[in-house]
Amino acid sequence: MAQQTGRTLLIKRGDGGTPTEIFATVCGVTTRSISINNNEVDNTVPDCSTPGNKVLAETGYGIQTLEISGEGKFEDDSGHLNVSNDARNQATGNYQIVVPGWGTFEGAAFIGSYELSGETEGNMDFSITLRLNAVTFAAE
Repeated sequence: MAQQTGRTLLIKRGDGGTPTEIFATVCGVTTRSISINNNEVDNTVPDCSTPGNKVLAETGYGIQTLEISGEGKFEDDSGHLNVSNDARNQATGNYQIVVPGWGTFEGAAFIGSYELSGETEGNMDFSITLRLNAVTFAAE
């Protein structure tokens, strides 16, 4: 697989349209990351026929979460304003996370944190952390 640039890892927010939802890139994102977290479930059961033997751990997958974080320069385009309103209103919009060379994750997002900051001179910055719910994945 060819090397991918970080700027092509995209956070997109849907417009809520039906029957076809249109996703727009959240502009101004300069740093972003995606984290797939898998909870560990202990499935260890002692040997019933020889319970005195050593017990070997057996681990399985539990709940999986997909968390995305990003920061950058605030842009007052409609996509970014929708993200801001999702955070302010505690709303869940539909989001896509495009991972070039791999595929697209999609689901309703819970915004865990959203921060705006700025100095007297310079652009207003933002940071966001969101978690996708009921995630689907479409490979490239």
